[in-house]
Amino acid sequence: SIHVVSLGVQACNATMRKVEDMFQTDDDDYGNAGEPSNAIEPNAMLYFGSRSIHEALKFAISQKLLDIAIDPQGMTPEIHLGGAQQFQHDVAAFERLFRAGGSGAGKEADNTIEPGPMERVVAGSHLMSLEPSQIQTIRDALRTLAVPSAGIGSLFGRRGDESAVGECNSVVGDEVTRLNVDDFYNDDRLMEEANNMLEAKGFAALSLNESLSIINRRC
Repeated sequence: SIHVVSLGVQACNATMRKVEDMFQTDDDDYGNAGEPSNAIEPNAMLYFGSRSIHEALKFAISQKLLDIAIDPQGMTPEIHLGGAQQFQHDVAAFERLFRAGGSGAGKEADNTIEPGPMERVVAGSHLMSLEPSQIQTIRDALRTLAVPSAGIGSLFGRRGDESAVGECNSVVGDEVTRLNVDDFYNDDRLMEEANNMLEAKGFAALSLNESLSIINRRC
């Protein structure tokens, strides 16, 4: 549970803060060359040990949450709004917990660094918890890129008999249309436009394949 994890993370954070204070205030522990003396080496080991545990916990938990979001094993064929909102709440709780003791706390994000699993699952939980009209707008825009003729039906609000195939699927005429990532990977222009659109909506941390996995399963 998050309570059990939080105890471990808070212990790591408290240890790192104490050691940081010692590094900042105890100038006598440093030699003339600016390197730590033997007296401070145990503290350095304690700091980096705590940092290592913190980062290992963060990676393991965020990777498990990301697996739930993008469903690589196909275990969650449908995502409903209520469950998505609860998942977003849980992800946000873990994200706050790890951010409180992270090395980047209080600093601006470095956009040159590739997003890790935590950044990706935060974006994924946001995408899956959009209101139905918002997720449908994104779905229609991507479908219009991949299948230009689909845009005509969407423009006039015609998607066929959706009740015949289930509320999680979208229909153009008589054809069920799931967004296929191959349609975008086979055309560099489509890929760039799709990625630019998702980035503009705040989902740049996700790959196109991850975004489509969520969009296709969201009811």
